Amino acid sequence: MGNFLNDTAAQKLGGDTYRVELSRDWEIWGPNGGYSSAVLLRAVGMQTDKQRPISFAAQYLQVPDFGEATVAIECVKDGKSASAYQARLIQSDKIMLQALIWAGNSGSGPEHQLTSRPGCYVPLSDAGDRPPVGPFRFWDRLEIRQVKNSEGYYSHWYRFDPDFELSDPFVEGARSLVLVDSMPWPARYFMEDKPPMYVAPSLDLYVQFHQFNRGSRWLFCDAESTTARAGVIAGHATVWDEDGQLLASGGGQSVLRRVDKPY
Repeated sequence: MGNFLNDTAAQKLGGDTYRVELSRDWEIWGPNGGYSSAVLLRAVGMQTDKQRPISFAAQYLQVPDFGEATVAIECVKDGKSASAYQARLIQSDKIMLQALIWAGNSGSGPEHQLTSRPGCYVPLSDAGDRPPVGPFRFWDRLEIRQVKNSEGYYSHWYRFDPDFELSDPFVEGARSLVLVDSMPWPARYFMEDKPPMYVAPSLDLYVQFHQFNRGSRWLFCDAESTTARAGVIAGHATVWDEDGQLLASGGGQSVLRRVDKPY
């Protein structure tokens, strides 16, 4: 059984290079894109002297294989309050995924949250049973309690299973990467009366990290399929903790590819 903490861990090889092992337990047509992004974020967390991730912007260039890969990191701006990094996931001398990541230290200043809770947000205690999910191993790694599964939304409570230690903001942020990347496509998938004859490999992902709550094992992800035009589909998602505080927000786009049979 996959364990998110172990399956996103990186081993330093020297300098700015890390070894990672992409686990088949996070399979969706290959390694899940959000999972692959989580691997990069955690490697940067090991490399940086900053306390927390601020943002993550990635391009998915090729689908990696399961197994060993290399993460190469370059610090492109080393600042006192925030530093910028470029990270690449490499297999067979090819770049599979590249990302730009800001990391920073916690500071003081004015604080506010004008973003309201989603209209479908309900406390964890009021959520329903597990919603429909796909056939891939990835879905076995998440315990899910149903909230909304219609009208272009796939918005539920999630807990990574099995449980693991939450003591690192880069690990906390990695959880949000998985949800923001993965859930907008099911929002579109379940708009259809019948399973659509398409898959939707991710092209990119952008996530902003707002705050962290290591005590929140469950996360509410409000995912919306916003637009589909000319073979490209866009989605957006927000991630909330058990106290109803906004942890992360972002979105990405995917390219639609026709398949011979639904899945």
